[in-house]
Order: sequence, then structure tokens, then C-alpha cells
Amino acid sequence: FVVDQISHIFGVINCNGFTVSDQRGLQAVGVGLFPNLCLVNHDCWPNCTVILNNGKIELRAMGKISPGEELTVSYVDFLSLSADRRLQLRQQYFFECNCEHCTKGLKDELMTAVKVEEDGAKPSDDLIKEVMQFSVKALEKIEKARTEGNYHEVVKLCRQCLEKQEPVFGETHIYLLRILSVLSEVLSYLQLFQEAAGYARRMVDGYLKLYY
Repeated sequence: FVVDQISHIFGVINCNGFTVSDQRGLQAVGVGLFPNLCLVNHDCWPNCTVILNNGKIELRAMGKISPGEELTVSYVDFLSLSADRRLQLRQQYFFECNCEHCTKGLKDELMTAVKVEEDGAKPSDDLIKEVMQFSVKALEKIEKARTEGNYHEVVKLCRQCLEKQEPVFGETHIYLLRILSVLSEVLSYLQLFQEAAGYARRMVDGYLKLYY
């Protein structure tokens, strides 16, 4: 009976908990349960987002919301490939997402865009696969260094990854945008504001194309 209760508690936390970051927003420091926010349903293209603001959790609109329209958030990173979102939702939240974005793979083409030369030439499939695999491993190393607070190592790893990505990936490729996001955040924390701003502008330009 005790084991069942403990399993139930962990299940509730796993399905309803929100990651809590430090004041800098750079490291996850725990998981919080917020009863009101737990009532908000998932959507792969949500109209709200959850943020931590000075120790308080807030639900913020991402655009105009019509009267009577349901408030939704994305339980996973909605700027991820459809297959990745569906897998994570299935494994962590135990439901199959059949929304239009998932079933039709909307935005997937933009999120995996590659560079196209003026003559129409594109990187080879082998090169694309190689850089994709490199990016996945680099993001894992970056997350580890970030968790350990080794921010100079994070910057080094991000720059190495960009050197591989920039000749191959298009400006809306999700792995490129993730590296730009981390790099701009960490450089800003290290007070290298001018350099951070340059990467942030590239990131915003790419995300705007995905959002709209």
C-alpha cells in the first residue's frame, strides 16, 4: 500500500510538475506543483506560456485570446519536431497527440531547413546526418556543463557546434536556434552583452519565421 502511494505521488509530480529555475534562469533547481496551473491543458501551438518571475510562477498570454477561448500551454518544447513532441508526450504524459501540427508535421520542414546555395546546391544527406548527430551530442555536453555551472565551457562548446552547423543548417533549423539561445543567455550572464546581442538577434529572426 505504501509503495502504491509513493508511486502515485511520483506519477503526479511527473505529469503535473513545472521545472523551477534559478533567478538567472540558467539552471533548473527543482520541480514545483501549482494546483491552478495543473488544470491548463496541452496544445502543440499554445496561446499561453508559463514563466518564473521573481520566485512566482505566472501564466502569460502569447498573443490575443478571444473571450471563451481555452487557455493552453505546451507540456513539452513546442518548437520541436512533431515526432519528438509526440514521443515525449506519450512517454511522460501518457496520451497520443493528434493535433494538426503533429499529424501534418507543420513547421517540421522549417525546423530541419538546410542551407541552399544560389545555384540550388544543398549539403549532402551524409553531411546533414553527421552534423545532426554532432549537434545532439553537443547539446548533451552543453546541458551537463550548464548544470555544473561551467559557463565558459558552455560558450566553448556552443562555438564549436556553430562552426559545424553554420555551413549546413538553415537559419530556422531547430538545433541551430537552440545553440544560439543558450549562447546568448550565457554570454549575457557573463556580461559579454554586445556579443550576446548578436547571437540573440539571429535567434529571434529564426524563431519569428517559425512562429509566423
